[in-house]
Order: sequence, then structure tokens, then C-alpha cells
Amino acid sequence: PQPGFPHPCQPGDALPSDGPSGENAAFAQPTGSIRGVVHFQGELPSPAFEPILENPDVCGDSASLQRLNLSDSGGVGQAFVYLDPDALDGLALNSDFKQSDAILIDQQECEYVPHALVVPVGSQIEITNSDAILHNVHGRRNAGERFETLFNLAQPVRGQRTTINSPLTEPGFVFLSCEAGHPWMSAHIFVAEHAY
Repeated sequence: PQPGFPHPCQPGDALPSDGPSGENAAFAQPTGSIRGVVHFQGELPSPAFEPILENPDVCGDSASLQRLNLSDSGGVGQAFVYLDPDALDGLALNSDFKQSDAILIDQQECEYVPHALVVPVGSQIEITNSDAILHNVHGRRNAGERFETLFNLAQPVRGQRTTINSPLTEPGFVFLSCEAGHPWMSAHIFVAEHAY
């Protein structure tokens, strides 16, 4: 789960009961939990780097194009695993997955922080620029066979903070890129209908 979005029940939590018999009256359908780890199998791609031509004093000399975040045991970090609501055969999911505060995405040393995150449908984003150079943030939603622009803004000033006026109202992936000479900059937002 994303920090700030705890699961409604954690492993080992006591379930509400309706009396000494311990029968569970609070849940009309079966409950459960899912645990797992995403592992990378196969040969890792060779590390690739792109020379940095724009703003090397802030961004460095080269940018890693390796987007897999792997542990020593092959676990993949920042992977999205999600239960497709259409495949759950009418199973009701907790609808309390809502975001009250805006989600902050920063630009630090020519990278988006965080690189990957999960947010509830209806979330609002704030974007800040911690670098003393121009960044451009282009947010696009995967709309089938094409990408739909949700927002496209320039942030030329260090410390500039912009709230995106339109919340993320559609479930699915939103991709962030920088078109101010930093093509390696990317981030992935998964807009989720539920916390599972």
C-alpha cells in the first residue's frame, strides 16, 4: 500500500464480531488478503546511459536509462499490482480509498520524486521544482491507442509550486515527462479505483 493509504484490514487484525460466538456480522461477503512479490526473471538488460547536454551542472553528466528497481534477490521495486474491478465478479471492494490532501511530486536533480506512485481516483496533484533550472511537466493519460494530455506546464523558478486544477478523475496510468531538454525524466502515476 502507498504511505497514507493503509489497508482496511492488516494481517492479524481482529475482525469485528457480533457476539461471543465470534461470528462476523460486519462483512456480507468473504474477506481475505493478498501478499506477494514481483520478481524479475531472465537476463537483465545491459545498463544504458544517456549523455546530458542540457544543464549538466544540475543534472550531472549522464542519466541512467535503467528503469527497473531491483533488489539483490531480484524483487522489482515500484511495480504496480492491482485487482481489476471488472474481473472480480461483483465482489464489493472497500470504497474508503480517498485522498484528502494533494499529492506532491518534486523535481530534484532532474528526476521526478517519487518515480512511481498510486493515488485514488479524484486525487489532486501539486508539482514543485527544487532545481534552479527550467523544467516542463507534461502529464498524459493512456487513453487506449493514444495519449491524452491532462496538463502541460513550465516551472522556470526554483521553489515554484503549482497545483494542477483538474483532479485525476479517470482510473489508469498517467505518465509524466519533461520537455525542457531532459528527455530521461519520467514518472508513472497509477490512478486506482480501490486500494487493492
